[in-house]
Amino acid sequence: VRATNPIGDSDYSDTATASFVATPPVYHYAFDYGSGTFASDSAGTNTGVLVGATKPQWVAGRLGSNALSFSGDGVYNQTNQSAVQVSSNLVSPLGATSSFSAWVKTTQTGSNNHQQAPALTGVDQLGTTGDINWGTLNASGQIGIYVGDSGGIYSTMPINDGQWHNVTMTRDAISGQVQLYIDGTLNATGSFDIGYKAAQFYLIGGLTVRNSSGNVVGANYFNGQIDDVQIYNRVLSPGEISALGQPPSAPAGLS
Repeated sequence: VRATNPIGDSDYSDTATASFVATPPVYHYAFDYGSGTFASDSAGTNTGVLVGATKPQWVAGRLGSNALSFSGDGVYNQTNQSAVQVSSNLVSPLGATSSFSAWVKTTQTGSNNHQQAPALTGVDQLGTTGDINWGTLNASGQIGIYVGDSGGIYSTMPINDGQWHNVTMTRDAISGQVQLYIDGTLNATGSFDIGYKAAQFYLIGGLTVRNSSGNVVGANYFNGQIDDVQIYNRVLSPGEISALGQPPSAPAGLS
């Protein structure tokens, strides 16, 4: 047998039979429609709507047939730029123990101030520590995860090279450990705020900005292409993350 995922095929094993069971994500946006203004959630019912004065555009995808191209300018606290707005609050599960994975292609640079940087998703609420920034971009084009105001981690190299990269981030809300994987390989780890981050957000393709009263005042919008967004309510294992970002190894030790 050989193992196959959307990235490619493994070598053949010398064993004849095998079975594989994976726990599905809570939300999964394959971005494969290719037309229209909806982005379906194939794992649940949290449907997304393409929003903005210039909505995200359908383009050729990294996985499957299509992806979405976002035209945000990355400037702090803007309104009505391209994003996907989902129907249910993403703070569940992304404010607690969770994992976020997406394929990303961009040349955008962000900000070294995480509150003013574009991100794949997340929220910054002024005057609180209830923030969570998933896929935040710094001024060097490195991508990372930032928790509350206590700190974050960034990739060791820029990912804004105009090539597709799988970015997978995990957070354990009990221990505070966060991990960042680039193209299926562990790239950075850290330990930051523990507990639930309660500020609400509904956008993919931007960091939602809320004032101290909790009202949405704008967002820091992402510029580039996003494909195959997967959101889990648990910390994915290294093997699971490897399968998201690179072809599998040859099956071995099967029974």
